[in-house]
Amino acid sequence: MNLKTILLSTILLFGWAAHAQSVEETVDAQGRKTRVVVEEAYREVDVLARYYGGYANVLSKVDEATKKCKKRKMRGKRKSAEVVVELLINRKGEVVEVNIINAEADFCNDAIVKSLQNSGKWIPGLIDNKPVNSYLQLTINLQNSYNNNKMNASSRL
Repeated sequence: MNLKTILLSTILLFGWAAHAQSVEETVDAQGRKTRVVVEEAYREVDVLARYYGGYANVLSKVDEATKKCKKRKMRGKRKSAEVVVELLINRKGEVVEVNIINAEADFCNDAIVKSLQNSGKWIPGLIDNKPVNSYLQLTINLQNSYNNNKMNASSRL
């Protein structure tokens, strides 16, 4: 009975490990083998990926990178625009991929993507206290820098 339990748990352990990452081997035209390890990226983790210094720090970097594109485009009636961005952060804390999920205005998308790709090291997401590849969504509000402190109550509504 003990041997069967050990065998079953070993099979389950290797089956789970094989699911967490897969290895693909390809052969090119010269006959060279290339081995690629494909790791899963998780959307639900125990601890979300975090930026060193906090999310406010990375959002201030994005704000700095988008100043030029906001100046020309956010005149007139548009006072703000939201952009939802999805980041893929690997288990080493590097930004691997940046995708725009939803954008009310697309004039700053390139600046947002570049600033997030160059944002530096992140603290990766955790599952069972182990770093994993994970997705993180950020909502960026592109606000017009114009601020009128003399608004009356009716204009705020």
